[in-house]
Amino acid sequence: MINSGERNALFPGGDNRETNPARMALLMVIFARVAEYGSFTRAAERLSLSKAAVSKEIQFLEANLGVKLLFRTTRSVRLTEAGQAFYESCVKLLEITAAGTNAAAAFQLTPRGLLRVVAPVTFGSLYVYPVVDAIMRDHPELKVDLHLNEQAGDLKYDAADVHIAILDAPPEEYVARSIAKMHWVLCATPAYLGRQGWPMTPADLEQHECLIFRGQGTTVRVPISRAGEAGELLLRGKLRTNNSMAILRGTEDSLGVGLLPSYVAEAAVAEGRLVQLLPQWTIREKEVFALHASGRSLQPKVRLFMERLMSATAHMRAG
Repeated sequence: MINSGERNALFPGGDNRETNPARMALLMVIFARVAEYGSFTRAAERLSLSKAAVSKEIQFLEANLGVKLLFRTTRSVRLTEAGQAFYESCVKLLEITAAGTNAAAAFQLTPRGLLRVVAPVTFGSLYVYPVVDAIMRDHPELKVDLHLNEQAGDLKYDAADVHIAILDAPPEEYVARSIAKMHWVLCATPAYLGRQGWPMTPADLEQHECLIFRGQGTTVRVPISRAGEAGELLLRGKLRTNNSMAILRGTEDSLGVGLLPSYVAEAAVAEGRLVQLLPQWTIREKEVFALHASGRSLQPKVRLFMERLMSATAHMRAG
């Protein structure tokens, strides 16, 4: 149905109007309705126009095309030969328009199209990828561009639908949803501890070989806290890397004490492959946020991804 706002937008300027593509498209819609109903009155009712307005538009259309489209009598309206040919073109236009409208509307009804997600490498591999894999299996029309980057938290990948970032607090210009709480933990294998002894205080770690994450040189100082008490870890080690999975592997190989994100160490600790050290101390508390630009409507593909990711990380919010 064509409302008054649409008519004003398409037919600016009253009666003195040029036949631009938008106006011609609307004239074709009006003509098609008259042809289908065989009546100016019924077509006018369907279009929410007056009968006089419909008649005037058809006269304008015929004058513009320079050909008679309709035979009119007091009882009926019939197509001329030219009118029949023109009507067939109108039907094709309406079909194309309907197909385009339905295709666009479908993006608001079901998850489809391209979902672009940016995430840190390790968190993305452990938690984001399994979610992506599952939703792609459930929704074959959905495609995903998963960009894993250790610098994902800087939010420079502006084309993303969702940013996964580990932050102290989310930026104000984004809509943020906390999907996990995380901190760093110190771990070692039972074999390493049996060989080198258990560190009972932060100072004891100075005597241990540590696997260093993103350290400069071979020593890293890490702030820690416990019940209002502040302290510092002094970690020394021969191996440094910017990848938590590499530190996990080295720790499990008994190369030393590893400082790991809690979401990386949790499975190994739960299964007994690693032992958490100094659990009474808190190290580098942060949150994992799912961010999308403010002002954007949450499309089904984004909503589905967020719901699945929240479900997959529920245990990390409860702890």
